Amino acid sequence: FSYTQGDGTVIEVRVRALCLRYVGGTWTLGGWSEIEAAFRTYRVYRIDRMVVSEACFGMEQGREIADYLAAADRLGAGS
Repeated sequence: FSYTQGDGTVIEVRVRALCLRYVGGTWTLGGWSEIEAAFRTYRVYRIDRMVVSEACFGMEQGREIADYLAAADRLGAGS
């Protein structure tokens, strides 16, 4: 999908979506960024032109929802 960052820059994102969360009054999408090889949190209202792929991915240790939630809590993205 296309994503508008806080500074207005638009980037293209390919992510393994893991969860939707309502954090601090904002809906967020949490997942594994295939481009950055890291967990990322995206504000849903900044997502544009989403394309849902038919491709499936297997669960991989270290890239599952529990891993994302633990990382988000460590970084303060979960509060």
